[in-house]
Amino acid sequence: MPSLTSMFAFVTAGQSPAMPRATARRVVVAVVGALLVTGASILAILTLVQKPDWTRGLIAAGVVSALASALSLIPLLWGVRRTLNAAVAGYFLAMGVRLAVSIGGAMLAVHAGGYPQTPTLLLMAVFYVTVLAAESLVVAAATWTMK
Repeated sequence: MPSLTSMFAFVTAGQSPAMPRATARRVVVAVVGALLVTGASILAILTLVQKPDWTRGLIAAGVVSALASALSLIPLLWGVRRTLNAAVAGYFLAMGVRLAVSIGGAMLAVHAGGYPQTPTLLLMAVFYVTVLAAESLVVAAATWTMK
């Protein structure tokens, strides 16, 4: 049975090409932009339908999603500042971190904070998907243009 070190040796493999330098900055801009655009869009829709409990859920989902996205940037930026293999590993780690923090934080907001369950969890899922899409587009574009 292979050791854990040999299983993940591809991350630091020397033959993996380096990622473009501007990728890290683009990822941060894309994540922040996705959070802001999503939050503003949802707020505009909720203002039109006048649902105060959904607005409370948006606040909780926004705070949790901002925290989850910030924490998920750590492994992602670690990867994109290195090689293609490290970027792939960092991308999948970032997905897992963001998922765990998003679900855990939303459940904490619902059970300990008294926020409404359905709006908080559904809006958290909307934030999760938009941040995932933004990260995916930037990382995919950077890897697609590599030589």
